[in-house]
Amino acid sequence: MQRSGDSIKALIVGIDPGIGTGIAILDLNGNLLHLSSRRDEHKSKLIRDIIDHGSAFIIAVDVFPAPKTVEKIASSLGALMWVPRRSMTNAEKSKTIKAFKKEYRKATGGRELKLGDKHEKDALAAALRAFKTNRTFFIKVRDALRKDRAEGLLDEIVPMLMKDESENIANAVRAISKRNK
Repeated sequence: MQRSGDSIKALIVGIDPGIGTGIAILDLNGNLLHLSSRRDEHKSKLIRDIIDHGSAFIIAVDVFPAPKTVEKIASSLGALMWVPRRSMTNAEKSKTIKAFKKEYRKATGGRELKLGDKHEKDALAAALRAFKTNRTFFIKVRDALRKDRAEGLLDEIVPMLMKDESENIANAVRAISKRNK
């Protein structure tokens, strides 16, 4: 399991189910940690793969309504579901992925992001849209934690706040401090 400092890495996971299941995993900075597509992926194997990367707190899809299989995975992981108000169009997904590929190239010194099949693209588009929707919130929390010299708690605080397990950053920091004593 990937850790951020002493905490488990918080994840945003895009899933595109079907005969071939696509999965895209991002961290709170929007970095791509994992991208794959596999045929006949069993739910338990998919969940293990996600857990190997950290703790999923958002599971995202590119369609409305969300497929029941993905809702069950989110429930199994105790994650929030991110569902677009309407299904994303192919043009929206292409635009989202094109912008990300440009950023990826810059961040990796010119390395090209290789996308496989449609399921990988759909999963990545869903994860990226969920990240973009919440990015401002992530930045606000990061900035507040930076002021308190508690940036290392970001991967724990953001999920707590988004799941309404704490009403504010200060209370979340106190709860984590108590738990870690």
